[in-house]
Amino acid sequence: MPQHAKLPRLSRVDFFRRTEDEFISAVSQAVADHVEQFPRAKLTANHEALCAWAQLSMDVPNGGFAQFFYNHRGDAGVKELARLLDSVDVPKAGPLLRDAVAVYRRHQPAFAVDNPWDGLFGSIKEFDKLDRAFSNIVLRGNRALEKWIRSNIKKLATDELGKPFDPQFTGSVEIMQPNGLVGEYLEVKKGKPNGAYREFFDDGTVRHAIFYKSGKVSADFWPTGQLKRKEAKQGKLTVIEWYYPGGQLQKRYVQNKNGYAAEPIRLFHENGQLAEEITAVEGEKRGPWLKYFPDGSPQLQAEYVKDEKLIVHNAWNADRKQVVKDGTGVFHDDGRDIEYEYEVFFVHGWHHDRELKDGIPHGKEKAYEDGVLSGVSNFVNGVQDGESTTYWDNGRVREVTKFVRGREGKSKSFPKFDRPVPAVVLSVEANERLYTAWEHMRVDEYPRVLNLEEVQRQLKVPDFLREVHERNLAKTIEDDYEDCNTFEDGIAYFLAVSETGEVKSATVNGSNVDSGGDWQTYPPLLRKLRFTPGRIRGCAVECRVLAWVYHTFVEGKSG
Repeated sequence: MPQHAKLPRLSRVDFFRRTEDEFISAVSQAVADHVEQFPRAKLTANHEALCAWAQLSMDVPNGGFAQFFYNHRGDAGVKELARLLDSVDVPKAGPLLRDAVAVYRRHQPAFAVDNPWDGLFGSIKEFDKLDRAFSNIVLRGNRALEKWIRSNIKKLATDELGKPFDPQFTGSVEIMQPNGLVGEYLEVKKGKPNGAYREFFDDGTVRHAIFYKSGKVSADFWPTGQLKRKEAKQGKLTVIEWYYPGGQLQKRYVQNKNGYAAEPIRLFHENGQLAEEITAVEGEKRGPWLKYFPDGSPQLQAEYVKDEKLIVHNAWNADRKQVVKDGTGVFHDDGRDIEYEYEVFFVHGWHHDRELKDGIPHGKEKAYEDGVLSGVSNFVNGVQDGESTTYWDNGRVREVTKFVRGREGKSKSFPKFDRPVPAVVLSVEANERLYTAWEHMRVDEYPRVLNLEEVQRQLKVPDFLREVHERNLAKTIEDDYEDCNTFEDGIAYFLAVSETGEVKSATVNGSNVDSGGDWQTYPPLLRKLRFTPGRIRGCAVECRVLAWVYHTFVEGKSG
């Protein structure tokens, strides 16, 4: 074997930027790529151990040791991993893994199945205690193994050029693209990210940027290179600020050493006008809550008192009409919270319209989930009193409950359907909320599906859903989960949508239990979806889309 093929190659950017589980996964992926390129390459026991840990730390918290041994096709590397964990002093980890291997070997014939959801997963009760114990050591194991890898990196991998790593390197790292332009750039000081990290498009323009200080993220940037978020120390306080793409301050959050807000949290309009201000004391909303329109006119004057009880004094709608005056009127709560230090604001799926008197609920309160009416309650002087009605998402009454001065009384429930029939429903989603959660590159235009209904018509009801339907008709359902009124079992997929709007891949991201046997049913159909591609500055780029295949029930047609 050529000299350069002896060790896996790991990107220097990944080596210096990644930490804990992401770092170990990067090393494991480098090992996998090495074996794919050099099929005759022999891995060391430590390589096998690290690959086993990367798979274990992903599978066991998700589906237990049964999922790991099925996905891993056996226990290769686990014995070596147990030995390695013994040496890095992760208490009880080695014995725990040896016990898991022993259980697996006793039940090994049960793993020789095509569909693990049909009798394997959940059936080996000896794994239950071991699953819980492993989940308690994952974090400590990640940290210990990262430290060990960095100390032994010269025996495990080379950089992307085949050269040895210098764990105490100071300088800049550039990873080149096949076209000769820089793909990634990272500044490093004594082995830790310190300065700018930039990822580039193939035309050389910035795709993503982050700023580090002593190994920790202190700022990130919009694709244009404009500062987006930064953290800075101010004595014993930490000041976190967010900025609009044009450079204007969007939010300011000042945090004390205990992680609590040390001054009112402020949100600003792009014109510099204060948009919102809220006060929190040791993580609890307490004090004034104020909102303003971009022209400076008031939108909300309210306050939180003990136990986060909200009192609304005055409020105005988007047309500048006063809808609450001196505590009386109807207040619309849009479900947006800004009292978080990790994002500009968080939008809940729930919105409320509340009738008020003296600033507290008095009269009807309407609750909406994702824009759909979900309930109507009645209040008297801030206490729930009278009839409360909840609704199914198809608009039908779900339950009516009587309240007397806050005490819940008798309830009457109603079915969601008159004629329930099984159905497979496809939904796709790509938006700012998801891209923020994924840390996906920001785009100006999100992918938009063009032929959803066409692909939807090709989905067939699976056998398990027909069986659930039959048990509902016969009133022999096995548990409440199978009730057709509430049954919704599905599979989530990540779709990679190309620059031309085609689905390059459909990768399973998880499912409910009953749908587990149908993972491979839908990717061929999902690849038939077509999208308008995501775009940045008018240029089409590859993007991710979330697709859900729901196994559920809908109202059947009469006759």
